[in-house]
Amino acid sequence: MSAAMAEGLAVNVSVSTVEQVAYFPRGSAPATTLSLNDATLSAQIQSAVVDIPVMVADTVNHGDVLVRLDCRNSIAVNQSNQARLSLAEYQLQRATELSKDKHISEEILRTRKSEIVIARSAVKVSAVDVERCTVHAPFRGVVTQRLADTGEWVNQGEPLVQLVDLDNVEVSAKLAARSVNELSDITQFDFVAGESHFPLELRKIADVVDKTTRTREVRLLFTGKRAHPGQSGRLVWQQAQRYLPASFLVHRDDQYGVFIVEDDRAKFVPVAGAQEGRPVRIDLPDDALLIDKGRQAVRHNDLVNIRN
Repeated sequence: MSAAMAEGLAVNVSVSTVEQVAYFPRGSAPATTLSLNDATLSAQIQSAVVDIPVMVADTVNHGDVLVRLDCRNSIAVNQSNQARLSLAEYQLQRATELSKDKHISEEILRTRKSEIVIARSAVKVSAVDVERCTVHAPFRGVVTQRLADTGEWVNQGEPLVQLVDLDNVEVSAKLAARSVNELSDITQFDFVAGESHFPLELRKIADVVDKTTRTREVRLLFTGKRAHPGQSGRLVWQQAQRYLPASFLVHRDDQYGVFIVEDDRAKFVPVAGAQEGRPVRIDLPDDALLIDKGRQAVRHNDLVNIRN
């Protein structure tokens, strides 16, 4: 029992409302934006480059033409295969008619049917080669390199254009274990680059810990406007739970907690998991009166006199 309570005297204290002193802790870490598709588009046929209608730094849409290759040979092969298919279809028709009267053997009829399958397959393959004469953008992106020149002969697999995806962009940051543990309570993330803020949502926390830095990578998605791929900035987050500064903590009866004022008396409110010297998460009404000055002098149920 405190001396003030024993004598029936009120302890002079100052108070602050929870709303005045509580805050939502913020954290941050270096972060970068990464495109999920940084593609090197290569030639899929052997041919000469006829035209590259895009320049470095151009933005292209899905389906836009990036490179045109000389298609004359591919077209000729496709036309030849179509002619063979027409002949095979005619020969199969004649063989079918003759087989009805037993004028040809079953083996010849089977051969004609096999020729149809082979001819159709050849047409499909050569038609694909014709399509490959024109290289289209597989996504909306920015041309970062032209890797071939007009008039140059390219072999299958040789690179033509480098394209970076503008739509599938994530934010990557590496966080210490303590920060990672806090993320489960976070509801607001932002990528900050200069004066620009971009809202994010958490996609994944990597299960692997970096052996050198002892950090884990987190990946986040843009929920609105996207930053450009390759930008450097900071990942900023704000916790959803309110905290009090560590200075409000007091130790009573092997427990840490805070004092509030109710009906002119000090009331000790234990706080589970509180640690000395660290901010404490609280769940008190905005208008609860926290004892600031004088908190070390009071005990639970002491009369108090508020003198702010």
